[in-house]
Amino acid sequence: MRRAEQFVAKVKKELWVLRGKSLAIWGLAFKPDTDDVRFAPALNIAKRLLAEGAHIRAYDPQAMQKAKDELPEITYCLSPQEAAQNADAILILTEWAEFRRPDWANLAKTVAHPLVIDGRNLYPPDELAAHGFQYVCIGKPHMPRLPSPSAAKEYVVSPVMASCASPLSAPTSLAPVQPQS
Repeated sequence: MRRAEQFVAKVKKELWVLRGKSLAIWGLAFKPDTDDVRFAPALNIAKRLLAEGAHIRAYDPQAMQKAKDELPEITYCLSPQEAAQNADAILILTEWAEFRRPDWANLAKTVAHPLVIDGRNLYPPDELAAHGFQYVCIGKPHMPRLPSPSAAKEYVVSPVMASCASPLSAPTSLAPVQPQS
């Protein structure tokens, strides 16, 4: 339960009030490549978010039917993109392979707010920042949100501060591009 509480606290920190917020959950299964939802942290997280008044749209490639038995009050979608429509945040809760390469440019046009809270640390932060997304991962500092996707072009990733970097890569942060004289 503690991980679920920590994740919900992270969501609340970013969105402040959850009542009335639309949240996309990507992944409901205990682990990828299964429909097993027994002891799945995603279900505990979803229940806590619902208790806070959030509206949830979820997608999982295999576990939705079993999840419906435990969480009939959420909306189940046919794709991650459908779940993300008008979302105030996308929550990554299971590391399915199909979640590894989403079309961020298209998603940026679909979501209400470009915020990804990643419980699985799937993405390099600069990939999302390039499309104007704020990226929050678990156990590491989060990536600051850029003013807009077009402003992302004016930034470079520099090895200054740690921000969701893979343990195998150099820590990174965004720094403004200095004009050439």
